[in-house]
Amino acid sequence: MYKVFGITIFSSKTKKVIKLIFLQPLIIFIITLISILILDLSLILTLTTKYKLWPPTNKIGFALKWILTPITILGLLYLTLTSPFQKIYILTLIPIILGLIIAIWSVKTLTLHDTVGIKGKLSKKGPYKYSRHPQYVGYISMLIGLIIYTHTLQVLIISILAILWYILATYTEEPWLEKNYNYKAYKKQTPRFL
Repeated sequence: MYKVFGITIFSSKTKKVIKLIFLQPLIIFIITLISILILDLSLILTLTTKYKLWPPTNKIGFALKWILTPITILGLLYLTLTSPFQKIYILTLIPIILGLIIAIWSVKTLTLHDTVGIKGKLSKKGPYKYSRHPQYVGYISMLIGLIIYTHTLQVLIISILAILWYILATYTEEPWLEKNYNYKAYKKQTPRFL
């Protein structure tokens, strides 16, 4: 027990709970950081070695995508929602909302089937007229908005690593797209991002 002027302030049990509350964001940050680092390393391996983990065409690639990506997203969401800067300024919402609209429009145009990496057809309509990777443009825009919104080092680190992932992903996906679609002509006509 902790007493101040003879008044019990905290019991030892309360102190443990308080420590856990303060450690929780750090633990979530570390888990999220490890998750995004593994995702980034999987793309670096794909680009520099014979091991092709992205786009996910094998069990390991699918496991990386469907286990580590949600961990990263949920961790980043938790770190954002628990950040001390909770004042919503309209300027911070603009890149988040714009990114969300672009990402949803892109998924809807491409269809969920094609978005998850199952071979379908090459889309050149909707946002794909303006960018070869509009989903990533939307996600990067949202991440920039989160960085501005939170002003926290944790969100900055995770977001920069996630942005790096989206940039690297385009370099690993495009050889696969060239092999499976008439992508070279589309690539010449449409910018990678904007």
